[in-house]
Amino acid sequence: MKFIQRHILTGLFAGLMILSGCIDPIEFDTGSESRRLVVEGLISNVSYNERELLPNYPERFYVKLQWTGPVNNERNDVISDATVHLVDDLGEAWEYIWVAETSSYLMPFDDFKAEPGRSYHLRIELSDGKVYESEEETMHVAPSLPGVDYSLITRIQEINVGEQTQFEEQRGLVLSAQVPEHDDDETFYFRYKVTPSWVYVAPLPPQSSPVKTCYVTNKFYFQKINTKIDRTGGYNNELFFLETENNQRLYRDFSAYVTQYSLSPLAHEFWNQLAIQQESGGGIFDPPPFELFSNVYNVEDPEEKVSGFFSVAHESSVRWFINGSELPYEIDNGMDPCVPPPGTPNIPTPDCLNCLEYRGGSSFNTTERPSWWRQY
Repeated sequence: MKFIQRHILTGLFAGLMILSGCIDPIEFDTGSESRRLVVEGLISNVSYNERELLPNYPERFYVKLQWTGPVNNERNDVISDATVHLVDDLGEAWEYIWVAETSSYLMPFDDFKAEPGRSYHLRIELSDGKVYESEEETMHVAPSLPGVDYSLITRIQEINVGEQTQFEEQRGLVLSAQVPEHDDDETFYFRYKVTPSWVYVAPLPPQSSPVKTCYVTNKFYFQKINTKIDRTGGYNNELFFLETENNQRLYRDFSAYVTQYSLSPLAHEFWNQLAIQQESGGGIFDPPPFELFSNVYNVEDPEEKVSGFFSVAHESSVRWFINGSELPYEIDNGMDPCVPPPGTPNIPTPDCLNCLEYRGGSSFNTTERPSWWRQY
């Protein structure tokens, strides 16, 4: 098989991949096994060139390879010396390149995208000569995500105060994805991803300071895996709850970039199993309660256990904005953490003086206003 080669300096991707929201690392505890290969990857119908025109930071298609470690809380070993190709049903191939900044292999072809009716698989050659391939995946075209809706609710939250359990009302909003109605008999298998962003204003610098205001993106703020099997459409699919009280993310402007992935039935089942794991008492990094299947196998030893999944998705997305002034009630944004209580030393934290120092679990801060941010 003849592979198309392209030699591109890895450094070209450092600026492009400051934010890589499509990379959601998955770790698997494999019990008494010494190690197991974990493969993550996804391609879709949206090329990198097309992503640059969307209201979001552009992301490249990726493949992430790791060896799981023994059960002693060690971090998984990232594999950086493999050769990774995407191969289609006509034998054409595209080589990924290793990018240290993202600890992953990235697709360097700006105009590449998955095409309807074509099938694709990964071919992975490790430095020890072992070869792994994924099963063929095809794209399942679905109606595009038309938009999102939100509703205001009040829910009862259980809190622990000392050794006592108390209940309090919590006001917030529920964001939902619109699922368009369709009158055919086709079943669609969806996964939704939400990437939130907001404006952070450092309290102490003057208004003229270049580090007064930052635009923050945090791909970890909403980690719930949201899957859906749709047979009819014509309803809203709930995505997340956003608390409005004491939530400083709403003070200036809050935004969510919602992506809908239409998957194959097997890919949906893989993500649905992870969702069940997440809701059964653990998160995505906890030991799975059952053996997760994979569509990746060792070519010479198909019985070898491999974790992870390679997907070909039909992708569509929308961006949504809201802030406190758009709510029908006034909200309390909570105590300013940069103003100490009376009688305590005034020792401001770095984020009080410089918005670029703001963390809050964020994955990317910038003082440059994104071109897609709304005017307000």
